[in-house]
Amino acid sequence: SSLPTRSRSVAMTTPVAVGAATVRAFYGYNTLTDTSTWAAVLRSTVYYTPVYAALTRSVHPQQTNDPQWDAWAAHHAVIAVQAKRVYDGTPPPNTPTRTYLEFEATLTPHGDHHWTGAKLVHFVWMSLVRANTAKGTPWLVARMETQ
Repeated sequence: SSLPTRSRSVAMTTPVAVGAATVRAFYGYNTLTDTSTWAAVLRSTVYYTPVYAALTRSVHPQQTNDPQWDAWAAHHAVIAVQAKRVYDGTPPPNTPTRTYLEFEATLTPHGDHHWTGAKLVHFVWMSLVRANTAKGTPWLVARMETQ
């Protein structure tokens, strides 16, 4: 299958923009076209380093009964994602080629007949890297953890 492409509106030279786009893609579930949440995870890998993307794509999670997904799918929901930069704790120091970011992801499901489901909030911590400091060098996600 073909891999998704990055949004042209994302400033790849700005780590916060890359991080926010990653969060929106990671949680941007669409029950009309996706068979599970894994489809959105795969879409988010376009913002990852090649190594992290390959590692993520190599994991094939077993399909499990997901009552949340089933409830959203019953309403043909598409999930709107708000990615907000937050500051919690003390991340490692940034360098010119590595930065650490945390986001709060607020997921709001919208479905048929003006249905809106309960919001969910997740936290995402990520490490972003770039190959060098030359102008135009993109930032990419090297590692991510979610809660």
